[in-house]
Amino acid sequence: MRGVTEVWRAELDRGLRRLAEGDAAGAVDCFEAAYRRAPERPEVCFALGRERMRRGRLDEAEALLRAAWRASRASAAAGAALARCLGVLQKRWAEAHAVLEALERDDDPALLVIRGEIYLEEERPADARACFERAEALVGRRRRKAALRGAVRLGMARVMNLEGIALGREARLEEALFSFKRAFDLAPAWSGPLVNMGAVFAELRRPARARACYERALVLEPKNVVARYNLATLARERGDLASAEGEFRRLLTDDPDYPFGRLGLAEVLARRGRGDEAQTVLRAAIERDPKDVAAMCRLAVMLHEAGRVLEAAEMLRAAKDVDAAKAQGYLDRGR
Repeated sequence: MRGVTEVWRAELDRGLRRLAEGDAAGAVDCFEAAYRRAPERPEVCFALGRERMRRGRLDEAEALLRAAWRASRASAAAGAALARCLGVLQKRWAEAHAVLEALERDDDPALLVIRGEIYLEEERPADARACFERAEALVGRRRRKAALRGAVRLGMARVMNLEGIALGREARLEEALFSFKRAFDLAPAWSGPLVNMGAVFAELRRPARARACYERALVLEPKNVVARYNLATLARERGDLASAEGEFRRLLTDDPDYPFGRLGLAEVLARRGRGDEAQTVLRAAIERDPKDVAAMCRLAVMLHEAGRVLEAAEMLRAAKDVDAAKAQGYLDRGR
């Protein structure tokens, strides 16, 4: 048995070295080889389970991480990974909290970060804040804890972003702006707070500030479709239809199924006097989603305006067959 043990250990160590070198695919090959030889070893299950989780293979990850944790209940690393898999990625919050409680380590900042992340997924920002603040106090300025401090800062940024969203819903817009600004200061590589700041500035009728936020967000994340849509909408509202068209087309290149993307492009094309193109865009939207009531109603209106009354009536009938109340709502808003 000594020879077999040495082989699995060598494969595991080789995989860890490859992971440290940035060769994730090579590391997985080694972890799989180690698992074939020693599927009962918790360190092997942990290493392979963590990589499965990173790749989104969550059912496999859960089974492996649970096996690792079951074999070594005192392992904070295995318990933490399992809790993250359950609570952050699978939204099985009660099970995730149970795993963390079983570890009985309320003074471990890494576990507090994971608990805080789970609270964020549950939209419990006050509980998440308490976890991150305690984690921050425990980490302090200890050396070799830079990654953990970064996780705490990102967690607090997410808390403040959620708090800003809640304030915005209550129409406390200046307070919401302050929360989003603090979130961005903590996580300046994250575009989310910038997009939310832009939305608040737009609500406050400060379009130049809104536009600046969206543009900065797109520098950080060029394919942020929410920022792109909002930027396109701003351009349309100020009458810059050429810019709006360009932004809507970029949006649909990045995400062909973005809600209201084709509807927005069709509106701009219609305002630019290109009604046939607008109708083609709306038909494409309906083809992609036969239940797109908004596109169906807008197309019905365009057909009616073009004198194609029978086609318009048929399209409107189809929209009402999908959702009569929603269709009527779109028509009422369009009057």
